[in-house]
Amino acid sequence: MMGKSEIIITIIAFALSIFHLLISIFQFSGKGILINNAYLYASKKEKESMDKKPLYIQSGITFLLLSLVFSCVGIYILSGYMKLFLIIEFLLLLAILIYAIGSTIKMRERKKQ
Repeated sequence: MMGKSEIIITIIAFALSIFHLLISIFQFSGKGILINNAYLYASKKEKESMDKKPLYIQSGITFLLLSLVFSCVGIYILSGYMKLFLIIEFLLLLAILIYAIGSTIKMRERKKQ
């Protein structure tokens, strides 16, 4: 039997998962605010000339992976399979880190060409 605090944390985890999934969908569709550091920190002039499509895709993938992380948290709390979902969460977070760094480097190399 789950306690009240576990139920609340589970609801929050799934709500965050849905929230990140919605952001991911908007990013993939190229709608809404572009949530990407390269865009957010660019000057107004740079933003006007920037190819935003790869940035939207990068952000969409990142938010999709974050959605999966929060889903794992919710599933872990519901199921109690701590080790399995901790490993999956760790791998997803590692994938986010590797993807974010790798795709940023790849975009910079394309920009130089």
